[in-house]
Amino acid sequence: MKLWTIQPVEVWKELEKTGRFICNIDKSEFVSNAPIIHNAYDWLVAQMDERISPRPKGVEYPIWAWYRIDGENKKPDFRTDMFRYEAEVHNVCIELALDETDVLLSCYEAWHSVLNNGFFNDETDEEAWKKKDEWFESLRGKEREDAKLASWQNIFVLDEPYVQATFWELRMEDVHQIRRGSP
Repeated sequence: MKLWTIQPVEVWKELEKTGRFICNIDKSEFVSNAPIIHNAYDWLVAQMDERISPRPKGVEYPIWAWYRIDGENKKPDFRTDMFRYEAEVHNVCIELALDETDVLLSCYEAWHSVLNNGFFNDETDEEAWKKKDEWFESLRGKEREDAKLASWQNIFVLDEPYVQATFWELRMEDVHQIRRGSP
């Protein structure tokens, strides 16, 4: 499976030096809404543990990459608005190939429901969306929390044009190409 991960140059340097990069971050560096982000990342880690494989010893969080952009399996274009910032801060885009059994794919837009600790309404018809939203708003307590958590499973229905990938470690042997922060 071909993926592209955008990383700071320091990650690439560590990868060159050691042959491996894993994501172990200082949680104090998260932004002010850290508890929400921690909960979202912890939920995703649990999904990865269950759906692909338990994380290797010493790994705290996954590596993120792109699988599909604008509906296609293609590399991010640093000239577009969506990725221009990545080039400006001198990140690198690393193309890699991983076995699909080592990767958990999810919809980029839908992931924001998890990240924001909200209900994911997967209805596409406006009237159906409104009805489902009203149903969710009528729930209380455990029933509401259970419905929210159940809705998050829909992020794994890959029907959006932007699909992200998470995996446990970045290994030099998986790298096919590196591109610096310019097209």
